[in-house]
Amino acid sequence: MASHKWLILIIVVLVLGVLPSCGHELRGPTHGTLITVLGNKQGIVVVADSMRSYVDNAGRVQQMPTFPAQKLMLYDKSTVCATAGILTYGAVNKKKPISDRQILPQLNLQILGIVQAYRDAVRQSGQPQPMIETLRGLSGALRGRFTILANLDDYFGHGASEIVLDYYLQLRLVGFDLDGEPKIGSLNLLVVREQWPDGRVHWTAKENEPPDTETVHDVLIVRSAGIDAVEKEMLSHPNRFANATLMQDYIKAQAKDGAASVSIEFMKKLGHLFKLQTGYEEASVGGADQIAVITRGKDVELEGLDSFQPIRNPVAFVKFLCSSTPLVMGDTIATGDSPIAIFQSCTFIGGQFVMGSSLFLHCTFNNVQMIYDGGDVLLEEDNTISNGSRLRLSPGWRRRPDLAAKLMTRFDFMHGGTGRPHPDDLSQPGPTVQP
Repeated sequence: MASHKWLILIIVVLVLGVLPSCGHELRGPTHGTLITVLGNKQGIVVVADSMRSYVDNAGRVQQMPTFPAQKLMLYDKSTVCATAGILTYGAVNKKKPISDRQILPQLNLQILGIVQAYRDAVRQSGQPQPMIETLRGLSGALRGRFTILANLDDYFGHGASEIVLDYYLQLRLVGFDLDGEPKIGSLNLLVVREQWPDGRVHWTAKENEPPDTETVHDVLIVRSAGIDAVEKEMLSHPNRFANATLMQDYIKAQAKDGAASVSIEFMKKLGHLFKLQTGYEEASVGGADQIAVITRGKDVELEGLDSFQPIRNPVAFVKFLCSSTPLVMGDTIATGDSPIAIFQSCTFIGGQFVMGSSLFLHCTFNNVQMIYDGGDVLLEEDNTISNGSRLRLSPGWRRRPDLAAKLMTRFDFMHGGTGRPHPDDLSQPGPTVQP
């Protein structure tokens, strides 16, 4: 056992890890989405707008009508997923000049990509899940990512109000459950600051309330997410909007049979009207409709999604967050199959370390031989490099000579060597890490 114990709290963000017994991106704020779910005995219709919104450098919400955002996806042949809130994540260092704020592009992701990766993991498991278990599993996958990314944002200078806004998410899973019943599933997440076991206050993703499902029966049910105040007013006081012929028809249908007999087409038009009326008051809602039609015995029918690029699965990563209560975990740092490792507030002592694609945030390097192999490395200025810590280059450095040059200015390169590490060197224990 090494004399220097290391870490620590290790947070692994791999979708399979939360499976229960389940180019640059713009950050997607919680402004600018309306999701409407309408269902009766005829079937279910899900309508989402396409407007993409983002927060500019001055903190203002801006719309991008010529660059629509996908907010609805097929989950399986009888179920869809729609999200209101954060749409994409782009890792940005606000402490840097605007021209140099990009962190590792691999950290950029679509929120629906996390959903897709979770879905694929469930399929590979060969064990179909009821909707409520899927929601719980998605909650774990999303909260794991949100917790790490929110704290990363905090480190890189994002304000508390921005972080709270960015990581508010409303997810709706809609379709036929394993029991054959049509259901609307709800998952709402947010981030709060709370004390962790290390005694410090960190951002933590939580459920706003437990995941829930609601069965669709004969009479019309309408559920919404996002900017839905106008829609709720239209439903509560339909006579105020009776200048629209469709609302007159809706009032009559409600009086007749609770709108149980209105058609799929009527529900699509009603969802569109909610979006249009909302758009008059909130410019962040608009664009083309994204529609899913779910009826018994048929595969889901989708409209308005053909123009979007395939959703990308997120890159897995592992985070090492050193704490004041070290836990002995061996001498060698293991990042598993994760292509990215994030080290924060860790002390590396002795040995050598192949850097790969890594972020080093407020770490200390003491007599460590770092081997750069061409990965995407972010070595923040607040790292401390001492006691002869040195750099060696393996042939892969040629992939990123710019990063190699930066690392050469931080570590002792002259005494580190330039060739591929000797096999005997690579067989030696890696550095120990202590809090």
